[in-house]
Amino acid sequence: VDLSMAVTPECGPADVVVAPRYVGLCGTDVQVYRRGHEAAATILGHAGVGVVIEAGESVTSWSRGDTVVFNTVNPTTADDVLGLAHDGLLQEKIRIENVELFPWLITRIPAQLMDPLGVLIVPVATAIYSARLADLAMGSRHAVIIGDGPMALVMSIVLRLSGYQSVQLLHGSSTRGQWAV
Repeated sequence: VDLSMAVTPECGPADVVVAPRYVGLCGTDVQVYRRGHEAAATILGHAGVGVVIEAGESVTSWSRGDTVVFNTVNPTTADDVLGLAHDGLLQEKIRIENVELFPWLITRIPAQLMDPLGVLIVPVATAIYSARLADLAMGSRHAVIIGDGPMALVMSIVLRLSGYQSVQLLHGSSTRGQWAV
């Protein structure tokens, strides 16, 4: 990649600029690259974690240094996908315009989770998206997850950290569910 041609995004008064630190590649990225998916975006990458490096003067909910995880898909509009409808995270810096009008796009995480989430970013992004869909669809703070494989365990952790009062894992005789509890 020739970074001498990279454009540094300007931060407007209602924007933030985020420096992606870890970006996961998933099947959707591969499909777009191979032209199996149509995309308005020219830059791929929709699952990642990063650090806010600049916040506009009217932004009140984000500050320089905040560690964030990106949510891949707008939970209210399935076609609004980072890396498909908007340029993605495979760039040095990304500007999020009118950040407070798009609360679904980034979520604050503790800085010490940057490295562990970086490794698991695609399943974590999927779990965050699923938790937001569940909030919109049901409004309940109780969840039942069928299975106890790695994705179910990540989902159970995200739901508990999102304030769910109870999360139940249903699976035959596996002992992995005890780890999530």
